Amino acid sequence: MEQETLVYPLANNTVLQDKYTILNVLNAGGFGITYLALDNPHSRYVVIKECMPDAYAFRDMETGFVHPRDEQAAVNFAQSISNSRQEASVLAQLNHPGIVQVFDMFDANGTCYYVMENIQGQTLFEYGAETPTRQVVRDIWAKIISSPSRTPLGIGGFKPTIQAHR
Repeated sequence: MEQETLVYPLANNTVLQDKYTILNVLNAGGFGITYLALDNPHSRYVVIKECMPDAYAFRDMETGFVHPRDEQAAVNFAQSISNSRQEASVLAQLNHPGIVQVFDMFDANGTCYYVMENIQGQTLFEYGAETPTRQVVRDIWAKIISSPSRTPLGIGGFKPTIQAHR
């Protein structure tokens, strides 16, 4: 029997690290949840990505803590956390107008989070790429790489794992 995968995000107005206030969910998928949040000390909106692989973990709705589903899932969940930390670390080292800046990384609630700049722009769905063709993916990457600023296609919740099938 297949595992039921339900994503339970953090509640609006949850405060993380005594400085980030969750405002709402931007996107939720199989590996994580992205939130719009307020960075209170800097008075700016940010995006927070939470490592929440629903196949391997679940949230205790009373405490907000994320737990592995079972012993085997614990191994996979730990690897997901490691991968998320590595992703954040790599992004934090990059400086390009087509790539979001990572401001902060931290562990809380039994998982990890990273905080990125909030860029206004089109999502992939708004761009018309619900089922991206190979050419659409090439066009998107060309815009990202050649963009002199962050505004033409500030892709919110973009997942670089999107694949175009022949």
